Amino acid sequence: MRIYSQVRLGVTPEINAVCTILIGIVAMGVLIASVVSRRREIQRQG
Repeated sequence: MRIYSQVRLGVTPEINAVCTILIGIVAMGVLIASVVSRRREIQRQG
C-alpha cells in the first residue's frame, strides 16, 4: 500500500530501488522453479 501511495504522489529513487529488487526476486524465483521442474522431469524419464 505504501508503494502504491508513493507512486501516486511521485516516484522517488527509493521506490525505484524497491521495485527493482522485487522484480529481481520474482525473476530468480521463476528461474529456480523452472530448473527444479526440469530436473524432476529428467529424473522421471530416467
